[in-house]
Parts: sequence; C-alpha cells; structure tokens
Amino acid sequence: MEQIDLKHLIEQHPEVLTDHTKLKAYILDLYPNCKRGMVNILVAIQQCGIVAEMQASKNPAALDMSRWKKVLDDNYAFDAATAETCLQMWSSAIEIQETNQEKNIASAVPELQNSQRDWFEYGGNTLLKLKEKYRAYEGAIYIPDGVEDIFDLAFSGCDNITSIAIPNSVTRIGRCVFSECSNLTSITMPHSMTHIGVRAFKECSSLKSITIPDGVMSIGEKTFELCRNLTSITIPNSVTDIGDEAFRSCIRLAGIALPSGVTNIGAGAFKHCKKLMNITIPSSVTDIGWSAFLNCESLKEILYTGDMRLWKAIRKDVNWNGYSGSYIVHCTDGDMSKNESVQNEDTVLPGDPNNNSQSKQQSIDIGDTYTFGTYKQDNDTTNSKEAIKWIVLAKEGSKTLLLSEKGLDCKPYNTTNTDVTWETCSLRKWMNSTFLNVAFNTEEQKRIVDTPIRTDENSFYLTDPGNITMDKVFLLSITEVNNYFRSGEATKCIPTTYAIVNGVRMNHHCTKNGAATCWWWLRSPGKSQHYAADVCADGSVSYFGNSVDNKNDCVRPALWINLDS
Repeated sequence: MEQIDLKHLIEQHPEVLTDHTKLKAYILDLYPNCKRGMVNILVAIQQCGIVAEMQASKNPAALDMSRWKKVLDDNYAFDAATAETCLQMWSSAIEIQETNQEKNIASAVPELQNSQRDWFEYGGNTLLKLKEKYRAYEGAIYIPDGVEDIFDLAFSGCDNITSIAIPNSVTRIGRCVFSECSNLTSITMPHSMTHIGVRAFKECSSLKSITIPDGVMSIGEKTFELCRNLTSITIPNSVTDIGDEAFRSCIRLAGIALPSGVTNIGAGAFKHCKKLMNITIPSSVTDIGWSAFLNCESLKEILYTGDMRLWKAIRKDVNWNGYSGSYIVHCTDGDMSKNESVQNEDTVLPGDPNNNSQSKQQSIDIGDTYTFGTYKQDNDTTNSKEAIKWIVLAKEGSKTLLLSEKGLDCKPYNTTNTDVTWETCSLRKWMNSTFLNVAFNTEEQKRIVDTPIRTDENSFYLTDPGNITMDKVFLLSITEVNNYFRSGEATKCIPTTYAIVNGVRMNHHCTKNGAATCWWWLRSPGKSQHYAADVCADGSVSYFGNSVDNKNDCVRPALWINLDS
C-alpha cells in the first residue's frame, strides 16, 4: 500500500484544504494504489469540517480525537482504527501542536475562573449581566463557578471581549447572550450545557470555530446569523432541530455535517451561505424549511445518508433551494441532480440560471401574471370592476401563492392607534370579509385556500407578532418579502387609480415602469405593536414601520388558490 503524504500534498496544492473534490482527485492521481477506503475517510474528514476546525482552533479541548472519531462513526460508520489513522495523518499534515503558552493558559483557567466574580450582577445562581463599568473591557471573560444560568443579553454588544470560558456548573445560556460581540474569537462551553438561547451568537463576526456541547437539543433561531468568519462548527448527536435562519449569512462556512438525530432544517437555516459547498444531511430529516438553502450559490454536494426514496419523501417547503448551485445529492443508492432532487415541487425561483425544469411546471410558472377576481381599479363609476392581475410567487403541489400586481386599495392597518397584531387588526377583518366578497364570486372563493398564517417576530425590534391565524386573504410578512423577492426594484409597487383617489402616499422620485410607486403594508409588527412594518416606495422593507392608524399605505393582498378546483 502506498503511503499518502498529506503534508506534501497540502504544500503543493493548498486548495485541497477547502476543496474535497480536488483532494480526492489529487490523491488518486498521485497514489493510484492506495486503499480507496482510506481515501474516502480522508475526504470525509475535510468535507465535514474537521480539517477547518483543526486549522482554526486554538483551544486544546477542541483537539479531542475521540470527539472527531465519534462524528465519523455516527455520520459515516467508518472503521474506527482506519478513521483514527486518517485523523492522525491530517493532524500531522497541518502540524497541530499545543504551544507552551496554550498549555500555560489551559492550566491557569481554574485559578482565573473566579477572578472576575465581582464583575457581574446576579439573581441567585443566574448571572444577569456584566456590570456597566466592565462592558468596555478588552480581553478574556471567565464566568465564575456556581453560575447555572447566563441571562438574556448579559454580554450583548460587548465588542471588546475576545474569549469566554464557561464553567461546568452552567446548564443554560439565554437569548442574545453574546450577540454583537464582534471581537469574540473563542468560547469554551461545558458538557453540562443543555440549552443555547436564540440569537446567542448573532453577529459574532470574529468567531471562527465552535463546538456545541453534547446535551444541547436544538440550535435555535438566528443563533449564528451573520457570523461572517465562522468556518467550522461541530454539532453533537443530541441536536434534533436546526432553527430558522440559524446559520444565515455565515458567508465563509464551506462545509457542515448535520448529526444523525436532526429531523428539521428550519426556514432560511443556511440562507446566503454563499461559500457553502457541501453539507451532510442525515436520513432522519423529515422537513426542510422554505429558503433553507437560498442563495447558496457554491453548493456542489449534498451527502444524504438515506436512499433516493427517503430523500424524495422529505417535506421541502417553497423555494428551499432557490438560487443555489447546481449541486448533486449523493444517496446510498445513487445520485440525483438539483432538478431531480426537488421531487415534483416547483422550487426554482424566477430568473434562477439553474432553472431547466419547465417540463415539470403546470400551466402557470413562478413570476407569471395570473388573472383572478375583479375589483374597482380605474375609479370610473360608469363601468364595471376590472380584473385583478396577480404575481405568482410560489407553487406547492396544486396550490399557488398569488400577490396582487398593484396596490388595490388604501386602508389603515387598524382603525385606532393602539397595540394590535395581525390577528386583532381591522385590516385583516376587512380583507377576509368585505374585500373577499367584493373581489371574488362564490366559485372563486371556493378555490381560495384557508391557510394557517404565522407572523414572524420583528427580528430587529423583537416585537411580539401575536398568534397564528387561519385566513383566506392576508398580507405578506417581512420574512416572505425577503424570501420571495431578490431586489428592491422587484418589491416596488404601483397603486391603482382607485387607491390613489383613496389617499395612497406615493414618491414621484421612485418609479417602476415609469409610474410613481407607493408604500404598502406588511402583516409583521413594526418597532412596537403600535406600528406595522411596510415596504417603502423605493422597495426597501421598513422594520420600524408606520403607525397602525396611518391612512396612506396601500393594501396588496396575497392568497393561496387551488389550481385543481
């Protein structure tokens, strides 16, 4: 058997550190008589992020070979002895060594762990926050022994902290605990930890590598969003759920292996991960949320641990793979192209260069204009109502999501200026009664699908969106606008003459096809429940929003219809 010299290979071809396809090709070319099993393991170690972690990690705990062997065993079922040999080969090639300085730091941690005890405010065994006079501190933070819970926002915005050591007593960290700690490069989390709050590491833009402790059940909403330098993350088998936008805009993440227990990949989970080339998805996954891999333009390979039948059985939400690369799904019984992998769902967005699935489309396609219902639009009382034109936003089986092409009317979100949600606002009631009955006849109303409507929390102001509703007609949410439209130009809206007469606000400096555009309501809350988010005349989304009793925003209805009716 030929001996593979990985160190020499890296020196001659450094791109193999990030490109597993080239790694495999070079090994087979230079060492044609080597064992294929060993080649596969060497490639898998690079592909699932272990090599990136070796390069990035300065934390001795992260160099635990047993943990890496467990990852390889759980996800690939490789022979343990060969896997250990391959790990040692990679370690030697990258020359991972603990410096004396690192060893000294490691041995000093127990002594330092209680040195900052007076820096924090407490509520029993809960660390509430870092005292104000220490928030500008530059350097390492040591959480004292005995702390069991780190409360919401405790270190949020402390952008001079460089590292954090958490003791074994801690079992939980709360919401946004380390968000916007822009210089945080390393964090040590104990195996005792079972809960990581949503947005815990959001915008930790210097964080390169992290290991999630065993026992953590889920990676919540936006936990690592905008961690722009994150290249390596190790996820334990205890994790079953990858939350909405958990890794959104981790623009340097090239590869990730999801463990065998994961069942759900949330909406937008890897959205805008533009360098993501490969991902391992276990056969335990049953749901992939909408826009989960939107704009993953470098995606080349999905390594799926089940067969093609199981892959096709996964519930994949609308546009889950929009604008992604021309990837191949490797299943245990064969490979599928991108277009084959989407089952019979129309998940390719309009304008996607990889869209060659027209033969699978029904009579209308995403991006088309569809005529359905009638409503007064020209304000001419001498003629009848005009046909409503709709933009096709998405298709799901026999259902099609429509958004009115123009702003059809001008109404306040709520008739009074008070705390409201989409569930309680007067506009929802009007759209599902007056508008519904005026715009659609009995047969048309039968085609409109009763839809459960979830309004996401305003991600900037964290405003409570209220309860899920069941509606035939609704407004889009902030999340939906961001998912269904690629640019501000596309979200610009021209009002009808009828809406203009009723008081719609326009900006004549903002135009679309030569006509002035307007503001239009979204169902998401604004900065508080006294405000509702909207889309501005220039096409940008206003998270701040407009007062709910504002009478100058357009109404742009959305609805799902059944094409088979």
